[in-house]
Amino acid sequence: MTLSLKAILGRLEGVRQAGPNQWVAKCPVHDDQKPSLSIKLDTNRILLHCHAGCSPEAIVSALGLEMRDLFLSPKPAKKRSANLKEQVWQIRDVDGNLIAEHVRVDGPDGKRMWWKRNGHKGLGGLSTRDLPLYGTETLKDLSDNTTVVVTEGEKAADAVRQAGLLAVGTVCGAAVTPAREVLEPLRRFDVVLWPDADPQGRRHMARIAKELMALGARPQWAEWPDAPPKGDAADAEPKQIREFVNEARPYKPSTGSLTQAREAVAKWLELPDLDVVDLILATVVANAHNGDPVWVLLVGPPSSAKSELLRAVADVPQCYRLSSLTGRTLLSGHKDAEGGLLFRIPARSTMVLLDFGQVLSLHPNDKALVLQRLREVYDGYTKGDFGNRADGLEWRGKLGFLSGATPAIEKYTSVGAELGDRFLFYRMRVPERKGQALGAIGKAGGEKQMREELARAFAGALASAGNPDAVKVSEKAQDAIATLATFTTRLRTPVSRDRYSKDIDYLPEPEAPARFAKALVLLGKALAAVRGKSSVTGEELQVLAHIALACVPSRRMAMLNALAAVEEGTTKAASLAANISTSSGKLILEDLMYLGAVDRWAKSDVLTSPFYWRLKPEVREELAFVRGLIQLNTQKQQGEIWEILNIDDKAKRHSVVFAYQALDDQEEGSPNEPDSDAWPTCRGCGRKVPEVNEDGLCPDCQAVEVRPNEK
Repeated sequence: MTLSLKAILGRLEGVRQAGPNQWVAKCPVHDDQKPSLSIKLDTNRILLHCHAGCSPEAIVSALGLEMRDLFLSPKPAKKRSANLKEQVWQIRDVDGNLIAEHVRVDGPDGKRMWWKRNGHKGLGGLSTRDLPLYGTETLKDLSDNTTVVVTEGEKAADAVRQAGLLAVGTVCGAAVTPAREVLEPLRRFDVVLWPDADPQGRRHMARIAKELMALGARPQWAEWPDAPPKGDAADAEPKQIREFVNEARPYKPSTGSLTQAREAVAKWLELPDLDVVDLILATVVANAHNGDPVWVLLVGPPSSAKSELLRAVADVPQCYRLSSLTGRTLLSGHKDAEGGLLFRIPARSTMVLLDFGQVLSLHPNDKALVLQRLREVYDGYTKGDFGNRADGLEWRGKLGFLSGATPAIEKYTSVGAELGDRFLFYRMRVPERKGQALGAIGKAGGEKQMREELARAFAGALASAGNPDAVKVSEKAQDAIATLATFTTRLRTPVSRDRYSKDIDYLPEPEAPARFAKALVLLGKALAAVRGKSSVTGEELQVLAHIALACVPSRRMAMLNALAAVEEGTTKAASLAANISTSSGKLILEDLMYLGAVDRWAKSDVLTSPFYWRLKPEVREELAFVRGLIQLNTQKQQGEIWEILNIDDKAKRHSVVFAYQALDDQEEGSPNEPDSDAWPTCRGCGRKVPEVNEDGLCPDCQAVEVRPNEK
């Protein structure tokens, strides 16, 4: 007869409730001064975990119980459903000897997988990293230099085989790397690595690539640009599989250097946004290769790390640091000026100006001259006539531009008129204020070391970047970029109004999207090259979506977001939702109406009847598309920051949350979520195990040993 939960808790000391169906108590096995035993009720089972490492068996024995007493009611016998589908993959060594079997059962409740060895469940202590690759036995009689595809998992390998190609699959899971002895049979072949479409899958294959290179092999990398999330070869058509394998490119371990740059920024700058690192590097790379210039302006409040990021890249060979910028800096007729900076800066370099506010603070006449000159430089040709030169000066070439500015740049309408369609804005995400202050205090005095580390990391990432000219842009990516360009150029178009009466001077024509679309394509290809990819994927589109959103004036975006939340609204209601005064909101709504983004109508013929506003259907769809990409990017970056900084404590994560909210983010967890930090780790498959089965084995791979995590 089984005991009740109350009776079992009654045998423990220092019991207190820690949450719904969760308790802590003193462990009866060791001298426990501070309660270290976690108890959790999971349906009809009691789960025990001692943070000092005592096993559940020892705890149960010390209480005078048996393991079966942890089940509060007899488990009903499982009925085998007729809808169950079972697959068994045999894992053999290179000589064909059976080593283990991997069983997968798919049913209405999902999938279950386990290992069998020598007729028994589990691997009998054998680690999955030491298991042969699935299909290794097919390699023995192949000729050298035969193309062999490596996938993650047996199902993906079977799909590649059905497409008429040779394939093997890893069986250890993405968190584990096969032992070098397991990969050794591949050294004499032309290996094509096909990663799953998620960060874990790419890291898994990248580690395998490094092991193969250590063995003397030269692996290639297959890229599926439009893969579904976590998609693999089993999700592709046979024709696609053959196409992607044929187009595989040599693996370049460039992501390591990029990772070092991102980690250096996360270490020193308290930023919740690491894609800005890739963006800065990609701007420099894009300007060093074919295509029009790419000009990027980092927009953020003071002390948002703009200058430190720009300083980190300003002195690499591909860049030229500008200490200041005036109308006569770039082109000068002075006898000692050698024609000005334009004639001294190497072609295809990127000019780096730490603070664009210096330009904005110039006298209006000087500022107008600078903006005019910059516009001409972007277009690749400028000419200057000087009284002391009979022939004047002419410059032709290509130069990029990187700078930083505060959000106040939106007030300078002349900048928008002169350069708005040439700059790509990137709004800096900023961390929680107190967390940033505490982080800065902790790093005070280390500025010299910080700048040296950042400069080395950025230079290393640039040195290992690929060639963007070789990066492909699929039709799906092209369509996404066209949507971003159409959305942004319509909504950022200036509307000219009389300075005093605020009447519109003339009906505006929305900016054509061609220039902006080309700039996004060039930057997207450079982003992929910096990240070691051969094509533009969804991860690059997420960064481009952030740029597309940032290029629209912030108050217009606030109004668009307010209207997106409702079907329709009055001027007053929309302005209130956007946190804008009604008088300003009326002007913004009129601008959007004349640009073809919103509709206006009155529900009555009475002159005092209020106007109602709503988004046009196509604009609503475009906005949802952009916001969807932004949300994916935000969630991905937040997880990466926590991983780099090794932050497991959810309470500490609040010090690096995003202050920038493009969308309402979901909460990280709830009190009812299981505490994964307390889960033991399986020695066989390397995964966190929320609970062992009735036999005390890992339910995933049936490994015998399950070790608790170190506290």
